[in-house]
This record gives sequence, C-alpha cells and structure tokens, in this order.
Amino acid sequence: MSATVSFLTQLSITATEHNIRYGIVLRGDKQWQMDVVNSLNVDGEPVETFQLGGLAVSGARYLPFKQGKRLLGQECQRLICDLDDGFDANSFSAAIGTLTGGGILLVLKNDAQITEGEFGEQWLELGLAQLISIHQNQPLPVLPDNVEGVSSPRYQEQKMAIEKIVHVVEGHRKRPLVLTADRGRGKTSALGLASAQLAQSRSINIIVTAPTFSMVSPLFHHAAQALSVPHNKEKTLSVEIGQHVSSIRYVAPDELVRNQFECDFLIVDEAAAIPTPMLKVLVNRYHRLVFSSTVHGYEGSGRGFSLKFVPWLKSKRENSSSLHLTQPIRWREHDPLEHWHNRAFLLNAELPSGAKLEALNVERVKPTTGTLLKMDKADLVRSPHLFQQCFSLLVNAHYQTSPNDLFHLLNDKQTQVYVYQVGSVYVGCLMTVEEGGLESDLVEQVQCGKRRPSGQLVSVTIANQLGIGEAAKEKSLRIMRIAVHPSLQRMNVGTTMLSLLEEQSPNHFLSTSFGATSELIKFWQNSGFKLIKVGSQRDKASGCHSVVMTKVNHGDWQNKAKAHFASSLEYRVTDGSLDVEVDVLRALFTFSVSNQYALQKEEERLLRNYILGGTSLDSISFIVRRLIISELVLQNRHISDLLLFKILQQKCWEEAALFVRESGRKQTEQRLRLDLNALLDNLHCKPASSL
Repeated sequence: MSATVSFLTQLSITATEHNIRYGIVLRGDKQWQMDVVNSLNVDGEPVETFQLGGLAVSGARYLPFKQGKRLLGQECQRLICDLDDGFDANSFSAAIGTLTGGGILLVLKNDAQITEGEFGEQWLELGLAQLISIHQNQPLPVLPDNVEGVSSPRYQEQKMAIEKIVHVVEGHRKRPLVLTADRGRGKTSALGLASAQLAQSRSINIIVTAPTFSMVSPLFHHAAQALSVPHNKEKTLSVEIGQHVSSIRYVAPDELVRNQFECDFLIVDEAAAIPTPMLKVLVNRYHRLVFSSTVHGYEGSGRGFSLKFVPWLKSKRENSSSLHLTQPIRWREHDPLEHWHNRAFLLNAELPSGAKLEALNVERVKPTTGTLLKMDKADLVRSPHLFQQCFSLLVNAHYQTSPNDLFHLLNDKQTQVYVYQVGSVYVGCLMTVEEGGLESDLVEQVQCGKRRPSGQLVSVTIANQLGIGEAAKEKSLRIMRIAVHPSLQRMNVGTTMLSLLEEQSPNHFLSTSFGATSELIKFWQNSGFKLIKVGSQRDKASGCHSVVMTKVNHGDWQNKAKAHFASSLEYRVTDGSLDVEVDVLRALFTFSVSNQYALQKEEERLLRNYILGGTSLDSISFIVRRLIISELVLQNRHISDLLLFKILQQKCWEEAALFVRESGRKQTEQRLRLDLNALLDNLHCKPASSL
C-alpha cells in the first residue's frame, strides 16, 4: 500500500514540476482502491479533490457520476472517477476540464470480464489501457520521465483576446469578432474579464447567450471576481462604479431571437452549438458582437459554424476579425491527459483531407460512383482509424455531437452506422435507429397515453399525436444523422445515400425528425420525404420547431398523415403554437393541399382601394389571408415576407416595423400596400371576373 501511495505522490510531484496532468487507473477490489485514495489524501499535502461516483472519499467534493457538468468553471488538483456507478462520457469530459496542471486523474475500475457485444465498454477499456495502470498485487509501473515540449509564457494569448473583445465595443460598429479555442485555453474567462473591464470604464448593457447558462457560468464568475462583487450563480450581474451603472445578463438563444432586447454588446458563447439561422438573426439585429466557440470538446463542435457561418459572416461583415487561442491556461502544452482525452473520445476527429481527398478528384466525383456500407461495430472498435473517419463526418455535420453520442452509437443495439465510400475515403455517413414493429396492444396503450416506449420517437408520435396506429406496427428506420464531406456537398451525395439505404431496407419505411430550417426541409423533400408533423414548441437545443418527415412506398397511412398536417397547418399558423421564420413557413406550405382561392371582382376592388389608401386593413385582411394561403401552395414568389409576417402570422405593427426595419406603422403599412399590389399583379391564375 505504502509503495502505491509513494508512487502516486512522486507522480504528482513530476506533474507539478512540469505543469502537466496524468491519468491513472487503479485496478483491484473496492476496499484496496478506497484504501489507496484515502491514504493519498491523508499522507500528502491537502489538495482540492473532486469525485464522481462510488463511495465518498474523505475531503473530496462528491457528485453522482452523471453530474460532472456542475463542476464547470471550477478547478481541482485531484479528480477521482469511480466507474462502478456506470459511465457518462459527457460528465467525465466536463470533470477532466477542471483538473489543473500538476493534477492527477484517478479512475477506479474493477477487472470484470467485458461481455461480447458490449462495444462501448470495449472502446472505453481500450482507452483506459493507454493510461498508467496500477494493478492490485502486481508490480508498479515505471514512472514516466519524458515530458514533451517546452512551456510557453501563460496568459499572453488571453491578454490579446481581452484587448480584441474590448475593441469590439470601443471600435467601429458592425465589426464582430470570432474567438475560437480548444478547451482549457481561457476563452470564457477572457470574455468575463473583458466584460468586467468594459463595465469599469462606462455604463454598458451586456447580454451573454449560450445553449445553457452552465456553459457561461464561469464568465460571470470571472467578471464578478474582477469587479469585486458577489455572485451566487445568478443569471444577472449588476454593478455600479461611480457614475457608471452596468449589467451583464444571460438570455437564452431562442428568447433572444424571438424578442428584441436593449443591448450595447452581445457575447455569443459556444456558438457552434447554436443553429446557423439563429446566429444570422443575431448578426442582423445587433451591431457589436463576439462569437466564441470551443473547437473540440463536449460542448458541441459542429463544424457548420466554421465552414458555413464564418464565411457567411465575412461576406456580410467584411471588417470582422478572428482569433484562435492555442495556448493552454490551466495546464501546459502537450499535456499527456489532454492528448489521451482527445484521442480516446475522438474529440479531435478531423475530416479526410489532403492527398486522400485530392486523389478522389472531387470535381469529377459522381454520386453513383460510391458504395453504401453498413458498418459492423466490432470493426469500428478494432479499427479506431475507421471509427474516427465516421465520427469526424458526424461531428462536422451536427451541432450537438458529444462524447455521449460516441458511446450511444456503440452501445445501442438498434442504432446502426452506414458509410458512403468513394475510392478509399469515407465521404458520407448515416446513423439510423430501428423503430416500429409494435404489437397492437402496445400501440393502443401508446395512443391512450399510457405507454411511451423508448427509442420509438417517430412511431410513437404518429400513433399518439396523429392517431395512426399502422405506422407503429410497421418496421421503420429513423435517420438520426446524415453527414456529407463539405467538399462533396450539393452534389446529390446525400440524396444518393438515402436512395441506397432505401434499397437495402425493403421491409422498412424511412423517417427522420429534425429542427426545421427551410434548407433542411427542401433537402428531405427533394429526397422524396413528406412532412407529416410539426412540433408545437421550439426545441431548446436547436431553437427550431421539430418536424417529422417520412418516406413510405406502400400502404395509405402516409396520405392520412399528410392530410392531417395540411388541415392543421392553416389554423396553427395563427394560434401562436407555430411561430416560425417566414422562410420555414414557405417551406411548410409546399406540403399543404389547400384549394386555390378564386378572387372575386368585388374583393379585388376592395384590395385595390386599400392599396390606394381607401379602406382599412382590418376590413380586407381575411381576403388577403385566403389569397396568400392559396398562392403559397403554388409557390408564388411575389408573396413578400412582410405579407406573411403581418397577415398570415398576425403580428402587431410594432413587430412588423422591427421586422422590415421601418421607423413606424405608417412606413410599414405603405410598404405592405406595395407588396400587396405586386401580389395582385402576379397571381398564378386570375379569375375571369377580374380580367
């Protein structure tokens, strides 16, 4: 026992000397493990210790294993993770980020045999085997003596980041900053320190947004420390310095998009985890912004941010700037634990590039030249380079991909992975989950709201909310994720993958559910999918209303579902439960079956009188509404966004003026008259009475 404790003590000394972190796995029975960690706490210098799971160790701050995110923004020198209570990759990753240079990670793991087919356990075991392992009743390993690299001065990059953040406020308007970094680089603390500096020098109203408040809690902590004011995890920090009165407050992204807030400076943290359409709204609405994002990590690192949003931002704001932080703050460069964590959890999974991709001669690739392969999970575990290729595509395509997704993919028997291979390169990936095949008794219980079987999102939705039980009885494949290499996007690769999946699954219908944007709806529509359901609330993660789309080649239940959707759409547009963006509204109405409205001569005269300033909008709005719905189905491009916003969604004049950036009702209504005139002049089919 004393030899093991002595080994760990010496390891801590080495870690402290070099400002790095080590990971150790203690393999043995529970009593031996507890004796080691308790002796280490008693015999050594007292250090800040955090613990996830297991039996509480004396002196440690204890949390259940799945609650590691509660430690965000805090620091420790020793982290104990007991795997007996189960494993949560997101929680584990969050906790590792709190471990500072000189700290050690102690993983408590029994040596129970892993059952064949438990692929997540196998992958985790492969990763843990790469850490320093200490086995009960076995010789101790050799102490590591090679420390890579030379430490560079700390805080140099962070100081530069603070200067650039402050300059966004002090410089010209419409010059946003994009700040990116790997974890542990002090990005969020730099945002907090810069906010404090701004609050000290002027009266300023700062709004901070991120997918969750916990992600930016450290920002408020650092700002409060710099301002010498108390902060107890509230979402607002107010300070009065001399004549300056300032506030820093958190507002959720969806609320920020829906409503107009007074704001002198907007900080968007973990921007890669916020859908691009929402980011674009913020750019158009606010003139002093910082977009900050973690490049690798559990927060969500969808590359759509760097590959799609950042180029768009540069095109709209030519004087925008960017800064990428590479210098660690909490630990030294080339930290062994960071290197292990990135590799074992595929946090640094990069897309195929360079010679391999060039060899495809991308410009000449045709979708039909590839092959869709269903991957064996055992092969993914045995060949980490294959798994990395698949996962890099998924991370690139989706803004919510996290370490838990990696283990869910491996553990869930109903989840399958398909890759689209061109030459020797994986350029596309599908994640599917098997649904349906439910017994009649279970379907009846689902429809009555008594049961909601897990993993049956689409089947349960159709049976319970549309009243169509047939869909839950049939087998289906729900497409959870679809990803195509950015170099091959808009070349019909995704549509080809879906067609091949359909061919390989003749006994299943296909379905998908996602946060609705006009671009995504059109993609799935072009692939033959029909929209049958729109959620009543915006999803907190995507900021969008979720939709369900299906592709069914037999049976008539899909037609029933389509009819149900079409008949409910017109009502839901105006009842407040479907407050969507106007481009999404246009996309939704392409699935409607509303009959064309024949505008009568008297009605057209009324509309023309309104355009000339005669009658009021209240007296003719119901006519315009029926006309708009009729023309939407026919995809008349002369229906303006303002007509949709004001007439179809029934927004007030104040909101409408803000929407079209007019100074008030008078200017907005004049614009509405012009838009209505253009619509009348370009009707698809004018009735004979008006010719």
